[in-house]
Amino acid sequence: MFCPECGYKNKDENKFCLSCGKALAPQKSTEKQPAPDYDPVFEEEKRKDQILESVAQAMSLDTLKSYGDALKLLNSITDWKDANELKKQCEEKIEELHREKLILRKKRIKLAVFISAPIAVLLIIAVIVGILITPKLKYDEATEYLDNSDYSKASEIFEEIKEYKDSATALNYISALDGSITDYDKKVEILESLGDYRDSAKILLDLKYEKAAEFAADKNYLEAVNLIDSLGDYGDPDNIKQNIYKTAVEYFDNRKFSEATEIFLILGKYEDSNEYIEKIYNQAGTYFEDKKYNYAAAVYMCLGGYKDSKDKVEELYKKCLDYIAKEKYTDAIPILKNLKDYEDSESKSEGNIQYGIEFY
Repeated sequence: MFCPECGYKNKDENKFCLSCGKALAPQKSTEKQPAPDYDPVFEEEKRKDQILESVAQAMSLDTLKSYGDALKLLNSITDWKDANELKKQCEEKIEELHREKLILRKKRIKLAVFISAPIAVLLIIAVIVGILITPKLKYDEATEYLDNSDYSKASEIFEEIKEYKDSATALNYISALDGSITDYDKKVEILESLGDYRDSAKILLDLKYEKAAEFAADKNYLEAVNLIDSLGDYGDPDNIKQNIYKTAVEYFDNRKFSEATEIFLILGKYEDSNEYIEKIYNQAGTYFEDKKYNYAAAVYMCLGGYKDSKDKVEELYKKCLDYIAKEKYTDAIPILKNLKDYEDSESKSEGNIQYGIEFY
């Protein structure tokens, strides 16, 4: 029977067109509602199985055209059962038949040398056009599409001549630009592997700069500063750092010393960050002298190894132990909470909190 869609002649027993994949079962003029027991999933699976049957029929013919027809059908049911494996077999068989065809063509050329020199020359020219000139023309066309950022058309042609020149590299380059890959680390990996290919190095720097800005916006200041520092003077690093710095100053002005300390320590020598760290250290000392030990504990903990901050933390911890020994739980608990995970501060805080409530 002939396919109503493309006109291809199929065997009468075929259920799908070997050329376009359209169902060959006669279509009724009026649509009926599915029976109550109609199962769309089952019907879809049945349809795919029927396509696999048609694929098997096509592959059994063992011709270049039949494998091409089978490949078209398989593309309509990707990932269904062994469709991908069959697709791979078809592609390998098509490539094999193409090679055999090329070998046969070369043999004919050799034979033609003994028959007719002019004809042999024409055959040789045909081979040169097919093997050398045609790929070059396609390569030039794909490169032009790439220059115009038409990634879809460029990719399609480069895929056809994947082994020609740097076509495989061009395909990797396109994958990092056409939006098909969204994972940041994967994009970085691809661009780094491309080295100086086209403007890969610049695109990589742009990508990292944008990621640093994204980190800063999400308050991942350590990742942002580390990434922007790795870029050197590329882009406008001071713009990102300045915004982070302003955030830290705002925290300081609002007396949120813990938050400010964390950022100033990350910024290191940027602007007067070290001077702010010293101011915060002095503020912790003032808290200590004023016996506001819980505030002092919070700030000294954030300062980490700055000057004698660790010694002050140890001193405050011992003061808490003394409070607990004297059953002064309401004095001990606020300090222990701000000491967080220092020694066993957290467990001591939880263990004595009920007493703190009773004695508060």
